[in-house]
Amino acid sequence: MKLNKKRAIESAKQIHAEFGGLSRAPVNVDRIARKLNITIRYEPMDNELSGMIFIKDGKPIIGINSLHNANRKRFTLAHEIGHYRLHSALVSQEVHLDTNFSGGLYRDLKSATGVDPIEVEANAFAAELLMPEHLIKEEVSKCDIDLLTDPFLDDEAEKYITELADKFKVSSLAIQTRIVNLKK
Repeated sequence: MKLNKKRAIESAKQIHAEFGGLSRAPVNVDRIARKLNITIRYEPMDNELSGMIFIKDGKPIIGINSLHNANRKRFTLAHEIGHYRLHSALVSQEVHLDTNFSGGLYRDLKSATGVDPIEVEANAFAAELLMPEHLIKEEVSKCDIDLLTDPFLDDEAEKYITELADKFKVSSLAIQTRIVNLKK
């Protein structure tokens, strides 16, 4: 499969346009899933497994690792919605799954490496869904700090990144990555 991050980002923007009322942080990703008629199940899973998606009886089901922190669960849910919107043919292939979530399309450590095009697209979708470009740019424009110089070492920049992460209900790393990617 050829990587198409632009398609992923446009799909997330389309969801914002479809559902409206998503013009401020934090984006209510659970509401989006409900509006897409997706069932969400929170279950304990192995720590390295964040989530999965599959279709059962024609209905999309997303499983989220209930042991992960709230921000991780939000990103995983957004990532899995990305799979649903972008990779429905793959998700639809898994029709015989048990209640313990065996099989399906998984969100795990591999998906964060940036190697698998399907996972990169789902991550790009999740980033745009949870941290819409226009909202991030608006927030960064209010800041007098150059967040690209080295936010890892500058206390003031680190504090601002933490505040943004709290506002968007994502990790500090997710906000940092989003800002860097938008500046490219």
